[in-house]
Amino acid sequence: MIRRPPRSTLSSSSAASDVYKRQEYGEEPTERMLITRMLMLMGMVMEVTQAQAFTARCTLARGLSLDIRVNRKWAPLGAARFEELVRAGWLDRTPLYRAVPNFLVQFGLNASSSQRWGPISDDSKAHSPKHFARGMVSFAGSGPNSRDTEMFIAFAAVSSLGQAPWETPFGMVTRDTLHVLDQVNTEYGDMPPWGTGPNPSKIRSSPDYLANSYPNIDYWQECHVLATSTSDDTATDL
Repeated sequence: MIRRPPRSTLSSSSAASDVYKRQEYGEEPTERMLITRMLMLMGMVMEVTQAQAFTARCTLARGLSLDIRVNRKWAPLGAARFEELVRAGWLDRTPLYRAVPNFLVQFGLNASSSQRWGPISDDSKAHSPKHFARGMVSFAGSGPNSRDTEMFIAFAAVSSLGQAPWETPFGMVTRDTLHVLDQVNTEYGDMPPWGTGPNPSKIRSSPDYLANSYPNIDYWQECHVLATSTSDDTATDL
């Protein structure tokens, strides 16, 4: 069985240089050297992966598309969960059930899927924007470390958004698709108890609830990952 080398060899520059020096002079690399090189390469791959940004395209059933540029540095855990949801098809054919003018549009409930997503921990706000701007995307929550699948996009710069520990933005609608936010149907307004819009608990329990009571509600037709990048250029859309 191959044993993992001591921790001191993982961060030692001398161990790394030793691998290449011995190869340069034609010596057979030892098992320890091979493991060190493997761990170095794994670390490099992980570092590049974590630095990548990606864009997700969400298309309304009416055919309008909105692109979300995700910045992993803002909220690594939130960005990873969003990517998981998109790649799993969780958001496809799901309602934008809370659409409040000059506030936000909320989504992420999938009543037709039996899959369950456990909550993730809250991200640090150390590297995220200090104030919410129009088009910023964040998970919704009900308390600390409660984020699961529900998220929202800010319709406007609202000072109250971002105050809760779970409201850390992980991305932003791109500048060239920001106008699509103005096309989202807001006729039903906020959810109870703040309004008479769709009740999330009834969306989960009754398949025909939205069709019967809120026939004009908007849906995502699909969301998919459009592109990845090693550049961290989300700020260009601010």
